[in-house]
Formats: sequence, C-alpha cells, structure tokens
Amino acid sequence: MRKLRDKLQEIGIYGVFSAAFEHIYLRIIALYFRFPAWHYKVPFHWVSYKKITVELANKYYSSNTVEIGCGLGDIITRIDSTKTKLIGIDREASVIRAATKIRKKCVTFFQGDISELNRLNLKGEVTLIMVNWIHEIPLKVLTEEINLLRKNVNLKYLILDQIPEQITGYPYYHNFLELDWTFEIEDYVKTRSRTLVVLKAINNETNYHTT
Repeated sequence: MRKLRDKLQEIGIYGVFSAAFEHIYLRIIALYFRFPAWHYKVPFHWVSYKKITVELANKYYSSNTVEIGCGLGDIITRIDSTKTKLIGIDREASVIRAATKIRKKCVTFFQGDISELNRLNLKGEVTLIMVNWIHEIPLKVLTEEINLLRKNVNLKYLILDQIPEQITGYPYYHNFLELDWTFEIEDYVKTRSRTLVVLKAINNETNYHTT
C-alpha cells in the first residue's frame, strides 16, 4: 500500500492510468513482434525520470539528438522534433522493427550499439542520451566508448542517469558528478529513484576531427 501511495505521489493518478493502458498496449505489440518483456514492463508514464529526460533533451538540444538503447522509443519520440533531428538506436532487431512501426515517423531508428554512431556520419553537434542500461556495464568501459566516439562524432551534450546504491538490482552504480574526464556538469535533476545528469563537452574542437 505504501509503494502505491509513493507512486501516486510521484506520477499522479493520470500517470498511473496512462501507464496501465500503455503496458497493455505494448504487451499486445510484443506478442506480434516478439521482443523481450522488459521493454514494456516500465511504461513512460510509470517513472518520472523518462519525462525529465525528455525535458532535459528539449532544453539541451543540438543539431542531432540520439538515444542509445532507445528500446521502443519511449523517450526519443517525445522530444521536440522541430528543433533537432531525432535518432533512436537499439541492438535488438525485434524492438527496432516494432518502434519503426508504432512510433512517430519523425524519428529514424537503427539497429546497433554505441558504435553505430560512428557509421551514421552525422553533420553538426550531437546530444547523446543513454539512461538505465548503462548500469549494466563498468564505468571504465562506458567512458572509453564515449571518448572513442568523440574522435568522429561532434558530441556537445551527454544526458545520463545515476542510480543510488540503495536501489538494488543493478550491477554497477556510476557517479558522473565526481568523474574527471572531458565533460563538465551542465545540469542535473534528482528524482526518487535516480539523478539525471547533463554533461557538456570540454574543448570539443580539439577532440572532434572532421574529414
């Protein structure tokens, strides 16, 4: 009962009913496209961090906004497409097929991982969103992948999430606020379950190489 009360306080009665409807809808979609259940178990309206991620992406936009690990496009499809080119990338072919069919046409979806960004040859600056799944890999691996991207991709902003250690179930708990690397803290927003962090590239012109 307490969990339900906390959830009502976090997302409101509209959020609860919207999440329930979306869960049923996506479960039906999953039967057809055969993607894993965890893609629809946490609908957009069920967690406040997804809405905040959209708000931050609309505030810190670039020529291109890319979400790695986009799943069904809960976040990327809700970002304002009049300001930026929207791209969603996920490594699961089935979920990308579903997202392409059921989501807005203003988003271009690709199957792949973080390295797919190198192959897209995007023009202009990039706001890169990576939330939730990043806690499945070590921080060292994640930062190395991002630093490699900067050689070919004009990264301006990173939008990432931090999860406190008292929230169980994650292999890794990253702290970007204390990390010493080629990004600086631009903004952050705390929710009940995590902190959304916006990082801005430092000396971008010395890291990104045009061809």
